[in-house]
Amino acid sequence: MKLEIGGKIYELEFTINAVCDFEELTKQPLIQSLSVGGYRSLRVWLMCGLIGHHKVTLKKAGELVQQYLNENHSIDDLSAIIGDAVEQAGFLKAQALPQLPQKRENPCAKFTRKLFKRRTNQA
Repeated sequence: MKLEIGGKIYELEFTINAVCDFEELTKQPLIQSLSVGGYRSLRVWLMCGLIGHHKVTLKKAGELVQQYLNENHSIDDLSAIIGDAVEQAGFLKAQALPQLPQKRENPCAKFTRKLFKRRTNQA
């Protein structure tokens, strides 16, 4: 999937290695990560989706998120693109994702919940 930031086209792809990297960095399985939101989570998702095609670090991923937001896009826009790329890779089709109980919502939890809400309802 293509993602344009700062006039540059990035290839966003979630492979098994990208998902494993995500799980290692967040110290939680993919299924559990769906109930956790925040900018850290968004930054890790972006880095893991880009790393197969681009030299990107967590810091660079954060800079890309900031640049994307500075271009008058929203967190919802970016989360939808990342969610579509994860779905396109087949990781959400392979398992029925249950609704996980929500603890007190932090200010950024909305990101991850929105990212996967329609996908979990379809599973």
